[in-house]
Amino acid sequence: MRMTVSLCVIMVEITNNLKLLVPIMLVLLISKAVGDAFNEGFYEEQARLRNIPLLESRPKYQMRKMTAKEACGRGVVSFPRVVKVADVVSILHSNKHNGFPVIDHTRNGETLVIGLMLRTHLLVLLQSKADFQHSPLPSDSRGSRFIR
Repeated sequence: MRMTVSLCVIMVEITNNLKLLVPIMLVLLISKAVGDAFNEGFYEEQARLRNIPLLESRPKYQMRKMTAKEACGRGVVSFPRVVKVADVVSILHSNKHNGFPVIDHTRNGETLVIGLMLRTHLLVLLQSKADFQHSPLPSDSRGSRFIR
């Protein structure tokens, strides 16, 4: 849309005739609609050629009523809030996931996602042999400690 508006401004500036603004806008909007109907935009095409993952602006028909739970895979590997180093190493060796949700359970048993831990961050922590056993738990903005 920005390119269409820019092109319209450039065309009006070139013609130096403000009376042509409405016909130029009409021609540009019709040509944009026809172009969008027959192919993708320039940026979407470049992203596809470079294999860059891109969410489409309009979901496919079968995806319109799909929930996030249905779209996710079944083999989600997550970490609890507190986990042993041996368990982290075991999980990193057993799969190739790049991100691991960190979950906690509320008092009524509801699962709550509290963050995401990336594989690269875990590898850096393991290589630096960071010791979090004796460090205090982070606190929220009110100063109270998180529930374990």
